[in-house]
Amino acid sequence: MPKKSQSLWKKLLSRKKRRASASVAVYYNAEKGYILTAFARVKDAAFYKAIPPADTLKSDVSAEELGKAVLAGLNRSKNAKPVESGAFSDYKFWQMSGLKGFSAFSKKYRNVNVSLNGNLCKADRLKRHSDGGYVQAKDENGREVSLTVSKKDIGQAVLDLLWLELTDDLCEGLGEKGSASFQTVNGSTVTYKRPSDDFADAGDGHTDAYQVYEYAEDRKSHIAFLIDNGYSEISGKGIRERWEQQYGRLQNYRYQEPENGPCKAIAGAAAQGAVLKSCFYRDGEEYLELTAQIGSELPQREKEKFRRELKRVADSVTIAEESAQE
Repeated sequence: MPKKSQSLWKKLLSRKKRRASASVAVYYNAEKGYILTAFARVKDAAFYKAIPPADTLKSDVSAEELGKAVLAGLNRSKNAKPVESGAFSDYKFWQMSGLKGFSAFSKKYRNVNVSLNGNLCKADRLKRHSDGGYVQAKDENGREVSLTVSKKDIGQAVLDLLWLELTDDLCEGLGEKGSASFQTVNGSTVTYKRPSDDFADAGDGHTDAYQVYEYAEDRKSHIAFLIDNGYSEISGKGIRERWEQQYGRLQNYRYQEPENGPCKAIAGAAAQGAVLKSCFYRDGEEYLELTAQIGSELPQREKEKFRRELKRVADSVTIAEESAQE
C-alpha cells in the first residue's frame, strides 16, 4: 500500500483522545462489488495493518447485508492480536479484483473506512490521491452511528458515503440520447440531454419546476429543473439553511464552486431517507437549479445508474440568454 495511505491510517487511527479499538476498510466498484478487509494494530506502533482474510459481496447487496459484513470485520479487527510490522507482506487483498497493483485498484474502487471507538462506529469517506493511495476527503466529518442501531442503519451510513460523489466522471460509454429544451422566466433557452427511458417525463410535476423526470424504480427519486427554491442566496450557507428547512437535519453536507464545467456551484447532502444533489447554472442575473433526490432504499446498482444519468444531464446543460438569441 502506498506510503500516503499508510500515513493516513496513522492519522485516522492513532488519535490519542479517540483511539480506535477496531477498523475495517470497505472498497466498492459498481460492476465487481465490495471487498472488505479488517485491520490489526501493529506492535509498538500507533497504526494498523490489513489482515486476511478479505470478504467480498456483490454490488447489489442490501444495506443490512453490508452492515452485517462491516460488523463482522470490526469484530475480527477487535479480536486480532497485535502484529509485527512485516507481517502479512504478501497479503494483497486488492488482487481479488483482478488488478495487480494498488494504484490501478484505487482508480476503480471507492473507499470508506469504518472505525470503532467504544460503542460508536465512525465511517469516513476516502478519495484517491495522486500517488495511488487514498486520503480523507476534505471538509467532511464522516458519519457516526451507535452499535445499538440495526445492521441496516450501519450499512446505510456506509452506502451514503460510498456514492456521495459530485464531480466524478462516470459517463464513459453511455452513448448519445436525445436533447430537450425549455425557456426560463428570464427568457433564456436551456438545452440539455434527456435522461434515459428509465426516467418518466412528469412535465412540471405539479410543482414549481420547469421539468421533472421521475425514476421508474422509485417515483420518489427524481431529476428536476427548478424555477425557484426560495434560497436567500446561492452560497454554502444559503443552500444549507433552505435544505434544513425542507428536509431536516443533513449529513455530510458539501458545497463547492468548480473551476471548470458548466456548473457554477454544486451542493450535496444526505437527509432522512434520501441523498440530495443540486447543480446551479447562471441564467442572467439569476440561477437555474438542476436538482436530484435519490431514495436511500434504492439498491446500490440502481443508485449508480441514477448517478450516471444525473452527471450526464448536468454536464450537457447549455443556457442561451435572450439577448444572445436575437
